[in-house]
Amino acid sequence: MVLSSNYLLAIMIPFVIFLPLYDKNSRNGNGIAGWISALAIFGGIISLITWISYQIPLIWNNPIWNYILNFLIHTLFWVLIIKLENDKNKKTNANNV
Repeated sequence: MVLSSNYLLAIMIPFVIFLPLYDKNSRNGNGIAGWISALAIFGGIISLITWISYQIPLIWNNPIWNYILNFLIHTLFWVLIIKLENDKNKKTNANNV
């Protein structure tokens, strides 16, 4: 259930885990702290989405509907995260001009 309802996070985790090996800038104190916090945030998001997925009862005794709903919930979370990030970048760029 963790992999089926968190497809993008499951793809991103290996890159985040091996990031300090490939980037020299991320090997300093701030980079390591950011790396650890990124792992914690990803773990929290994965736990939240998986918990929400387990709260959904079996729909019409057919698990395919649950997988579709899990996909939609996960996609909704990512759309919200991307929208929040874009709004934050617009405010930051407006302050810099």
